[in-house]
Amino acid sequence: MNRDDRGSRPWNAGSGEPVLWRDVRQILTVCLVVGVLSAVSNWTSTAELSGQLTAYSVVRKTVSKLLSSGTIWAAVAVFAGYRLRRPLPSALGGGVAAELTLIIHYGFGRMVGIYPDTIWRDNLVWFYAGVLLCVPLGLCGLLAARTDRTGVVASLLVPVGAVAEPQLLHMLSPPQLLPWPERWSSVISGVILVVAGLAGTVIVLWRARGSSRRAA
Repeated sequence: MNRDDRGSRPWNAGSGEPVLWRDVRQILTVCLVVGVLSAVSNWTSTAELSGQLTAYSVVRKTVSKLLSSGTIWAAVAVFAGYRLRRPLPSALGGGVAAELTLIIHYGFGRMVGIYPDTIWRDNLVWFYAGVLLCVPLGLCGLLAARTDRTGVVASLLVPVGAVAEPQLLHMLSPPQLLPWPERWSSVISGVILVVAGLAGTVIVLWRARGSSRRAA
């Protein structure tokens, strides 16, 4: 990689593209994908609401629960901080990525008729949470780029969160009073989060072990 004339950010020698812009573009892509898909997964048809598409309802609700999970949204902020790699940009990037994903989610959903016109007012709390929680998560993403123990602990945040979330929200043991598509989707999405979290934990620890061996 080369540096630009100002000597600030490296450039991609193959494409002439600044690395900073490449990182920002990747963050924007993640925000767009999560925001749009999480909104689309909340679309319900009249047939589903009337109980005619129970199997489809299980699949849709499972996808919706996964894309709406705290793990996924936390991962967006951590990813932003990881890509930006500097304290202030990483902290701000985590918060901005969360806010942008929320705007895309509710804006797209409102535009295509998935959400009512009160959706912004009804969900202001998530915009506050996006700032309060995702700025620190952006810093965690910065720390995750390190190869020492601090980096390992920061890298474990998202996979451990994926394991913990189903336990905290009782996704694996939903109330029996709920309709069975709701119960099954809760269990399935909870199992997926746990399995993904355990796999992520193993990968992080395996890479950390490999890095320590090379350092020795």
